[in-house]
Amino acid sequence: MPANILLLRHPLSHIGKYSGYENFVDHLQDDTLHFTDHHRTRAVRRTDIKRRFFLRRADKKLVNKPGLYYNAFSYMAEMEAFKIANAQNVKLIHNTFLEDNHGFLGNRKTAGGFKLVATAHQPYSWWKYTHKPTTVLDQLDALFVLSNAEAACFETALPGRVHVVRHGVSTDFFTLSKPVTQRKKRILFVGNWLRDTAFFAEAIETLLKIDASIAVDIVYRSSADVNTDPVFRLCKYQQVTMHQHISNEALRDLYNDARLLFLPLTDATANNAILEAAACGVPVVTTNLPSLKEYTNSHYAYYYNGMKDCVEYIIQTIDDEARLSFMSREARVFMEQQFAAPLIAKQHIALYKSFL
Repeated sequence: MPANILLLRHPLSHIGKYSGYENFVDHLQDDTLHFTDHHRTRAVRRTDIKRRFFLRRADKKLVNKPGLYYNAFSYMAEMEAFKIANAQNVKLIHNTFLEDNHGFLGNRKTAGGFKLVATAHQPYSWWKYTHKPTTVLDQLDALFVLSNAEAACFETALPGRVHVVRHGVSTDFFTLSKPVTQRKKRILFVGNWLRDTAFFAEAIETLLKIDASIAVDIVYRSSADVNTDPVFRLCKYQQVTMHQHISNEALRDLYNDARLLFLPLTDATANNAILEAAACGVPVVTTNLPSLKEYTNSHYAYYYNGMKDCVEYIIQTIDDEARLSFMSREARVFMEQQFAAPLIAKQHIALYKSFL
């Protein structure tokens, strides 16, 4: 009989249908394993496993303990997962978003007879900055992290229980549909989280002064405070176009209209935009960070060290069609061979089996 595995999942409103870490789930296929999904939702009128309305005063205090991002909906998702585990004789629960949904399920492992693993998405620097205690990891049987660089950091908190899994990309949806040499001279920036918008804004202003024919597309959730958001400075340029709340298809089209993805970051584990861009054959210019080098290679990505070399590289590359064509092919092939969602599913299956 196949072993039952439950995935406690968390659909995120800012991540599209074909984006994000959980893409591998659709490709989980193994004759010895049976997979069940449970999604955290924001429905309020639900009860806990004892049929008590979950917004009791005691629960309100309880859900604040795990720290940032964990809330009443996280608590209910965990309790519902425990109920499913009991009903279906689940042997392993995989919490796919640790920061949002890991709090109290570990207390029930013995009673439920299951093992608990979770995937961390934020870099170790985020844990230090937010003062989120790594002691919340103690009851995990295993912690999945997205890079070897992060594994080295988390190993100090959870020795012997840290495993590297890869963040994949839907190479069936994100495809190279227009040769990079047929694209206009456009630079693309995508996303908000851990983006170094100050560096980006300064670099774009410098680039536009050197070459006013460069166009810039920015996919970005605008800040309410125009006085402090560096991206606002760029809105005065006619060459800059802002995008928000776009469809999956529109995002894919933007990748296929760009010659370069320019993505300065303050820190990173994996990054959706870099994976998606590469799958669409877009060469990448990004910050010199260890984890990013595990998801790219120097055949199509440039890791700048400062403003001077960054600007010089973009100016030299954006008109070099021979170089762009080579980099575009390398990017697509690298995604197909290393990070396609079915490959990532196989990595997870191998790890699941090792815990059973």
